[in-house]
Amino acid sequence: MRWLSLAVIAAACVALLAGLLTTQFGAWLQTRSVGARWSNAYTTLDTAEAHRPPERLAIANAMSDGPPPAGMTLGSRLHPPGTLAHLRYETFGYDGAPLDAWDVRALVPEIGNGIGPFWREPCSRSCGDELARAAGFRLHRSGMPGIAEEWVLRMPVGRPFDIERRPLTTQDILDPRERSMPIRYVKTGEQSLPSPARIRVTLVEACRGTPRVGTLTELAWSFSHLPIPSGFQTSRWAQLDGCGKLEPLPPPVQAQVALAADKPKPRTAPADPDLRAVVPRRERTTGHANLAVNEVWLHGHGAAVIVSVQRVCRYDPKENQWRALSAPEPGKRWRLAPKSTAGERVMYELPRETALFWVQWSERDDDRLGARVRYRDTRLVSGPVLCNDVMLGPAPEGSVATCVPFADHAQARFVPDPASACKE
Repeated sequence: MRWLSLAVIAAACVALLAGLLTTQFGAWLQTRSVGARWSNAYTTLDTAEAHRPPERLAIANAMSDGPPPAGMTLGSRLHPPGTLAHLRYETFGYDGAPLDAWDVRALVPEIGNGIGPFWREPCSRSCGDELARAAGFRLHRSGMPGIAEEWVLRMPVGRPFDIERRPLTTQDILDPRERSMPIRYVKTGEQSLPSPARIRVTLVEACRGTPRVGTLTELAWSFSHLPIPSGFQTSRWAQLDGCGKLEPLPPPVQAQVALAADKPKPRTAPADPDLRAVVPRRERTTGHANLAVNEVWLHGHGAAVIVSVQRVCRYDPKENQWRALSAPEPGKRWRLAPKSTAGERVMYELPRETALFWVQWSERDDDRLGARVRYRDTRLVSGPVLCNDVMLGPAPEGSVATCVPFADHAQARFVPDPASACKE
């Protein structure tokens, strides 16, 4: 009986200790004994990387952000999650003259860009000690690489690639501001040509880092005549280990356009505003497609955006034609304002069926009198199966290469360009 009583007492002590460890007092004891508690940043912050789909699905999702760089092999990732990528962008005119060049560093895959629960918390003395001990770098944002993360993770170091001519937005990991590169149209004779004519990207360096979240629980003190403990205070922060302390990049050097000083510059049409309040999304479980609110971009934009859906079409694979669907009622507008709560909003849901859709919509700033409108469009693959790739070679005139989904498979094929074939 005595050993039974001792076992009951021991079990009670273990249960009491386990209960204490779940309290702030227990967290403080752990901090005092072993220091900060560490966890993987991707799982702790519940990022997209923590729920990464199979390889072919990840590549298909990346296609919605733009095609891969020309000539790049879409094999397995060359760089692991947590890579600090240093990219260099260069733009050129039609005569081959350089127009602009800039560098950007970004953590790929991203873990957030400054709107999480503790990104802006001050770093306590103990937090600073942990950073110094690990020779780590505190993360306030992940940065924006400009192209899809999947392409960056598959890009060999030092090899330049041409990318699709489209507006770019990048953000260095140390810069609180984004950098936008629009596509402008330059009047040359009787033609209006898009500029730049060519965009090139090079992965200059790829540092294999370890992003993690640290947690410290310490006593908080109040001071009157004597310091008195007033409770517990928990600090959390994200840091990147293995890449050393980062320094700000030097300011970019704007290359001069090759025009004589005495020649008048060609008149350029005003660029479309760089609005990206809406992005295509696919549900992870069903594969159904919709237009979702780009919460991170909208938060950084800091103002409401008015969105209107103009045209919606569904591809008919038997007839090789685009069929117009009923768009929202005429005049309907969505006013998308930044919000502070977590989660992503669905703005426009497409029919929940397996099909290839094409949607065109417009965006404009709500708080700017006479604000210019940006028109955008995208193809959305809705269904449970995606193509491994859509690399079919040069497309015939008036056609585009895309993935056409079916109930039990998907097929890459050339289809009529919906921008002209999708009629009301």
